[in-house]
Amino acid sequence: MGERMNATEYAQKGWFVLPLKKQSKEPARFLRHGYLDATLDQEQIDKWFADQELNIGLGISQSSLVVLDFDFRNACRDPKFYDLLDRCFKCNTHVVATHDGYHIYFYVAKPMQFKGKLMSGVDIKHKGYVVLPPSIHPSGTPYKIVNDVAPVDLPEDLMKLMTW
Repeated sequence: MGERMNATEYAQKGWFVLPLKKQSKEPARFLRHGYLDATLDQEQIDKWFADQELNIGLGISQSSLVVLDFDFRNACRDPKFYDLLDRCFKCNTHVVATHDGYHIYFYVAKPMQFKGKLMSGVDIKHKGYVVLPPSIHPSGTPYKIVNDVAPVDLPEDLMKLMTW
């Protein structure tokens, strides 16, 4: 079952999925429109993930989500980075460990205009896609779920920081 089963489980949550190349962040070559091809369609998911080695991507905006991408290598030891990370962890929302940080997921009920970056080491992912567990990072590190709960609504204070 492997990635197909995981892709199916994500789609059952209402998360639009797409195949990514093996041990890569790049969309699979056979996709015609990249992340815009992300789907909930089980028949399509079964076809795509017949190759058990593909990584899984999440179409973020199609899934009504926004993801804060914390990367420790770019944090520059800024205390604000760690304060924001702590604030996000206290939200008890869906969290994934990446190769060098965390993806922290929030639900957004309507489309918003988000900034691309909050600060050094913290990107706001809202258009495009992110890599989902149990995918393998190009370094060989697996993505892992840290807090397996549904994404909570984006808190008002974070919304103010993240939007124009």
